[in-house]
Amino acid sequence: MTRKRKRCSKKPTPFIKKKSKTSLAGVNQQKYPLRRYEPYHEKFLTYSQIRDFLVRLQKSCPNIMQVSTIGLSTKGRPIYMAVISEGDSTSKPKSGTMIVAGANGTEWFTVSSALYMIEQLVKGRNLVKIMDYFIIPCSNPDAYECSLENKGKEINAMDLSRNFPFSLGIYDLSGISNEVFFKAIREWKENYRFDCPERLAVIKAVLSYQVAIKLFISLEGDGTKITYPFGFCNIEISDVEDLKKVAKAGKSGIKCRCFAVGSMYNLDGMRFGSMVDYIKMCQGSIKFTYTIHVNEKEKNLNPCKILCYGQDVMNCVRFMAKNIYMLYDKTEINSCDDFFAFIVICIWRYMVFIKYLFKI
Repeated sequence: MTRKRKRCSKKPTPFIKKKSKTSLAGVNQQKYPLRRYEPYHEKFLTYSQIRDFLVRLQKSCPNIMQVSTIGLSTKGRPIYMAVISEGDSTSKPKSGTMIVAGANGTEWFTVSSALYMIEQLVKGRNLVKIMDYFIIPCSNPDAYECSLENKGKEINAMDLSRNFPFSLGIYDLSGISNEVFFKAIREWKENYRFDCPERLAVIKAVLSYQVAIKLFISLEGDGTKITYPFGFCNIEISDVEDLKKVAKAGKSGIKCRCFAVGSMYNLDGMRFGSMVDYIKMCQGSIKFTYTIHVNEKEKNLNPCKILCYGQDVMNCVRFMAKNIYMLYDKTEINSCDDFFAFIVICIWRYMVFIKYLFKI
């Protein structure tokens, strides 16, 4: 009698191909731009490390970047400015962009974003062909060093971003309540220092290059927005539409975060002594003046966001600079067309006059 074989209820184990030691497990196929490592990519540099970074970049690219000292801080620290320019500016003068960062001292991302821009401009060189750049990466080194030593805690230090003089009565203040007015004037008075060498250094740098500067930007924290003058009145200035257009162009360059655009008064409230207001009022040749607020106010500043914020600021400035370049280039082209038309009209009149003489 034949016995039936019992079928095994267990399923056969599938064949699993063992991974070789040379294969990479879990590799993401996304492509990322290859960057040369710099110390500021993963940590906030001390002021001496910032100086070494600027000097090293200058030595590697002396034809495109120069580092100059525009003044000394209250405690005697030199304030550096990177001048990034390609080609001989004497043969064909170019427009320029000035960027001032680190005015508050506690806003470390503004300093790291300025360093990111300097590195990208020097190594990329695409934007430098159409415009020169004057970048002060840390305009208030004393407050910056003090903030680093206290690990980002609140410090009693001078805020350069609102330490500039101003004039009352230029615009109508009747629509502003006394409470708001006195609060703003008290905040300015508590911070203002008449003999501030940091402020004088920034003003000196602006005066040195004011003929070339077409775009002035102050990098600050406390929000994600792009503001234009003024902060001491609620009246829109005459060229507000041009300022809005360039600001919106900069906003379009920021893809990962949402930035607001508006006047300083509407987005920040009443504010006296702003650096951007002072440049707009006292340096009439610089039409486009802005404050780019890099990041929200955070208690713990995460250095992992340095490259992300730096790229956002770089793209924002790039779009703004291109728009301003096209605006001024178009004006120059129109002026050249007008001159050419004038020459043609003169030649035509001369030929008519000669023809009339021969008839006589």
